[in-house]
Amino acid sequence: MRLDKAWIVATKDWEEIFRSKITLVSVILPFVVPLALPLFIITLYRYFGEDIGRFISKSELELLADVFPKLRDIDPNYAIIYLICVLVVPLLYIVFSLASISIVTADSFAGEKERGTIEALFATPLSDLELFIGKLLASFIPSILLTYSFFIITVILVNLATLDYFGGFWYPPAEVAVAVLIIAPLYAFLGMTLVIWGSSRVSTVRDSSNYAGILVIPVLVFVIGVSVGALVISLSYLVIFSVILVIVDLLALYICYKTFDRERLMISV
Repeated sequence: MRLDKAWIVATKDWEEIFRSKITLVSVILPFVVPLALPLFIITLYRYFGEDIGRFISKSELELLADVFPKLRDIDPNYAIIYLICVLVVPLLYIVFSLASISIVTADSFAGEKERGTIEALFATPLSDLELFIGKLLASFIPSILLTYSFFIITVILVNLATLDYFGGFWYPPAEVAVAVLIIAPLYAFLGMTLVIWGSSRVSTVRDSSNYAGILVIPVLVFVIGVSVGALVISLSYLVIFSVILVIVDLLALYICYKTFDRERLMISV
């Protein structure tokens, strides 16, 4: 297997996929939400003062502190800012990383069918492994770059905007860093393998990208579990979950490659 050949496949895909402005916008635009949301909430504080913080009662704060122990060390007036940044923003990055990689992966495989270029691609002197790795790179690299870039910008802006509220640079806590920098890419990778697997069974980008949609359900279950106090945000739990995700990703990747069949992909056109 020659990595340079796989890289040629990836660069070719980027030229074709991002030639469409609609695809480019649909991949990038969702990441604006986790960037803008905390800044919007902080701006509300600037205009309306600490009265916003009073929307959470003391009893509710006590319940939330059981889930987020560090809330006990924070001024209750700024609890909403903390919760948005620590709970909502990481979840949005996980979901939108999944959505972004699903769009690119679907276009990379099913898009070849729609554009009528898949026969010419399979006629090239590329091994299945070179083709498979090239497609993985084409999908994963844009997603990881967007996730990390927007998160770094979010970290800088949140810290600058809340400097007087929290008395220094506080964001991200270790739990948030693990969630966005480790769990989000691993979860997106799992979604990518599902889309690749689905691409051999459908003929359109839209149908192919839907295969990763099932991964949104565990995120919703997690949100509900945190909301009712059944789950506690803990660094040790997140690390354990990351290790489990690595194992699941490797297993999914193995299955995905073993079922990667050029002939089947062409038949499903």
